[in-house]
Amino acid sequence: MRLVNATLAASTLLVAAALAAPSTAQAGDACPVSFVVNDQGTPPWLERDKVLDGLESQATWLGFIDRQTKDGVVLKHVYPGSPAAKAGLKTGHKLHDVNNVEVKTTKDLDRALRGIKPGQSISVVVHEPDDMLMDVDLTVGRRDPLVAALVRAGERTECAGATQGAYDGAAAKAIAATVFSEQRRFRCDDAHKLLMKNAELKDVLDPSQIIVVRGSKRVLLTSPGYVTKCVSAKSYDGTKLTATAAKALFGTLSKGYIARRKANP
Repeated sequence: MRLVNATLAASTLLVAAALAAPSTAQAGDACPVSFVVNDQGTPPWLERDKVLDGLESQATWLGFIDRQTKDGVVLKHVYPGSPAAKAGLKTGHKLHDVNNVEVKTTKDLDRALRGIKPGQSISVVVHEPDDMLMDVDLTVGRRDPLVAALVRAGERTECAGATQGAYDGAAAKAIAATVFSEQRRFRCDDAHKLLMKNAELKDVLDPSQIIVVRGSKRVLLTSPGYVTKCVSAKSYDGTKLTATAAKALFGTLSKGYIARRKANP
């Protein structure tokens, strides 16, 4: 099984993971520790798409997990509300061709998706359970390139793993109200502490969660209960958004909980 995503930066193609559903770390063996990188978008007073448009790096997502089988490439999971789900794709569908490229292996799929951009419409043909072919148009979605890079870094970190998620509804509002001051400034020093003290989030937050909120010039990243870090948006964009930089940032955000898990498996 694998996750698929493409992150485009300046003249560099960075391979990252596709959108995956949140999973929570469980007690037991110390390794691996499963993290969820939650993309909480931008604050209410900013337009997310406008902020992302201003970045050199652009990340795309389709909203499914694919798996290579002896019969071809099968959609292992399609996430609710994703571009794939909206196009009518379902878990269990086997890919026939994508963008007029025949898909028999995951390498074929990678080739078919090379160069796609957010907002672009691509054709996807799948085998339904009765083996009839279904042709759909899928509008490529977008994701925060730093979130994509962090998920990929988590996958490559010893004793860790990462998927992408997002809080919505009341939880999302509570998080936004907590990580910003009354002056609309990021709480870079103590957001991780305030989140754990918020009664509205008592039964929602999990120590394996990483929360990311993007502002116009800075990005707040926090591991509730452990650490908060605010970074310059320009420091993790374009050619500066490298696998090494993302891995170091993920390490900063995850090391507290990993240490706790190792001490109390």
